[in-house]
Parts: sequence; C-alpha cells; structure tokens
Amino acid sequence: MHSDPTTLLEAIARRITPRIAPEDAQALREAVLAAGEQLHNAEARIARLERTIAASKQGFSTSVAAYRSLLETFQTFRRTIDRILQLTDLEDLPAVLEAIRMETHLTAVRVVLDADLFARHLPEDIPAIPASALLDRLTFLEDRRGRLSPYIGPATRVPDPAFFLGLDFPGRSSCVIFPLRHKYDARRTIGIFSALDTDPERFSRTKATDFLDHFCAVLGSTLITALEHAELDALTVRDSLTGIHNRAYMERHAPRLLDLARRKGRPVQLLFIDLDGFKAVNDRLGHDAGDLVLVQVARTLAGMVRSYDICVRLGGDEFAILMPESSPEDALALTRRLEEAVLGIHIPAHTGMTQRVHVSASIGIASWQPDWSFEELLRQADAAMYAAKARHHTPRPEAFSPPQPLPISPSKV
Repeated sequence: MHSDPTTLLEAIARRITPRIAPEDAQALREAVLAAGEQLHNAEARIARLERTIAASKQGFSTSVAAYRSLLETFQTFRRTIDRILQLTDLEDLPAVLEAIRMETHLTAVRVVLDADLFARHLPEDIPAIPASALLDRLTFLEDRRGRLSPYIGPATRVPDPAFFLGLDFPGRSSCVIFPLRHKYDARRTIGIFSALDTDPERFSRTKATDFLDHFCAVLGSTLITALEHAELDALTVRDSLTGIHNRAYMERHAPRLLDLARRKGRPVQLLFIDLDGFKAVNDRLGHDAGDLVLVQVARTLAGMVRSYDICVRLGGDEFAILMPESSPEDALALTRRLEEAVLGIHIPAHTGMTQRVHVSASIGIASWQPDWSFEELLRQADAAMYAAKARHHTPRPEAFSPPQPLPISPSKV
C-alpha cells in the first residue's frame, strides 16, 4: 500500500513506462512529479487553512466569552445603579449597600459620610465623621497635584483599613476606594465608597474603572438627593417653634409602633400634657415671651425621655409622649419627674422679664389596649388629662384606661 499520493503516481508511472516510447516515458515521469508536487502543495495549503480555521474558531470563542463577560458585567452594573436610584430614604442605605454587595459578590462594601451634612439623618450602621476629619483621612487619595483620585489595588497598602474598609486586617485582598462628590459642587467631598474582595486580582490598576466611576458619581448624587428629601421631610414633621417633632410625626410613626406592640404583646403608654398658667404668661408678658416658655418646656420634656420615646408638640400648649415598652408604673414615674421639671422652669431667666409667673403641667396617662387605634389612645390620654386638671389645682397624674371611649372636645384632637 502506498499512502503517499506522489509515491503512488510514481509507481504507476514505472509500470506503464516500459510499454511506451522513451521520450513519452520521460514526459510522463515529469508530469507525475509535477502533479505530485502540486498535490503536496495543495495538502500544505489545506493544512494551513485548517489551522487558520481552528485559530479563528478559538479567537471567535474567546471573543464570544469576552463579550458575554462584558455583557454580564454591564447587566450587574445596571442592576446596582437601579438599586442606588431607588434609594430615597437614608434609613434604607444599609440595606441597599448589602444588596449591592451580594449582587456583585464582594466581601464588603462601605460608605463613610460627612457628619456635618448627614449625621442627623443617618442610621447607626453608617459611619460619619466631621468634614475636617474626613479631609484629613483623604490625604491618602491625593495625587501629586493635591487632587483626590480613586485608590485601586492591594488592601494591604491602605492606611487605617478599619476606617476605609471596615476591617482591621483585610488580609491578602484587593479593594477600591472612591471619593464621593457633592452633586452641586464637584470640589466638595461628601464621603468615600469602598469595596473589598478576597481575590487579590479583582481590583488592579490595569483594569478599566469606567463602571466604578459612573457608579460612584450616581451614588454621590443620590445621597445628596436623599439628604434633601430627609431635610424637607424634617420640615414637615418638626415643630417650627420648639424644634421637637410635631403631631404629624407621631401620627406617622405611632401606628407602626402599636402594631409591633400588638404582635409582640408589649405595653405602650401615652402621656398627654397640657400647661397650666400659660395663658397668664401670654397675657402678662406677651406672646413672644410665651413662645420662649414653650421652647423651654419642649426642651425640658425632650431632655427627659428615652431615645426611642416619641415626644411631640401637638399644638398650642399641648404636648404628648408615646412610651413603647413601658408599664403604667414607668409612665407614672416619668410623669412625676416631668411635673417637677416643668414647675421648676424659671421663666424670668428665659424671657428676660421679672414678673412673677409660673407654669405647671396637667398630665394624663393612657395605657394602650390591643383593640385601640392610635386615635383612640390619644382620646383616652386627653380625657385623663382633663380629669387630672379638674381634680387638682396642682395637677397630679391620673392613669386612665376605661373600657369605653370618652367624649372629648373636638378642638383638642
């Protein structure tokens, strides 16, 4: 068997050569050799073409894989942007960051914000430091011209990783740290965003950062928008005179607290506070002095409640305090202290006037019942306050939670 086509042709030529003229035999041999060479060249070209096709397939497969990876990265980026854009309440920021961490399969994500801007509206999970201290920390991100630039690289090179990354010892990992800009003033830094991955190669300067740049720009802008919403909301739930929360704030949050108490079987108390002698302050000292007294009363009340109690000015000289997780005895003890504190307010010191006037407080206590709405709880506390006012010239608190609702003046609700 002749596996080589050229060898096969030569063998055939040798067999038939004796049967033809010498000159024809020579021509035949030359033709056979030429055909064999052409065939060999054709085989070589076919082999090269096959290699080219194989390389093209490999290149195409690589291109398809790269495209799919890029598409997946873009889709992940788009989902994270969507999550950021849905942020309207700064209280939701921890949940949004956790969702982004899980979406991107990161070890940790973190923001640290300017306390001068955000502190009043941030949940406890989000760290914030004064602007001056923030700028001191950010010298780590300054380039040779003193401009802040992102850091991308090994986490081991980050000074104070506890501040920037939230970990004392990040180990062999990679990270990014981006300054966040104010959307109305690009020169102002409002905080930092950082992301950490245990893969030491995930974040490096050789990789493009376009997505991260855009993500952090959107994050900074969204945070300022959420801050604006929080400040605007504060205007609607803060009493403009005293600065404490107003009735709208209590009406917004009390139903949620009562629902929680109902599900967990926890007690809730409501104090209804009405000032006695306040009309004399307005009549004798004027309404400006009366406003100053209201401010001091509000500060006194707010300074004596727990952080999770809700203390509001209902309007005029009426205040209320909602006490979750509290027994009637707790409410009674607080009421005694509040009465003494209000009676002890030295009005001349706060009004600048020497006339001898004083105010005191009539306080009613209502113990919430599971079938009561917030409106009913308020009605009962208001009625208890009137009962206390009617019984005592120097009011003493009265615990009041009758089985049937009591009628009250519409002007008091």
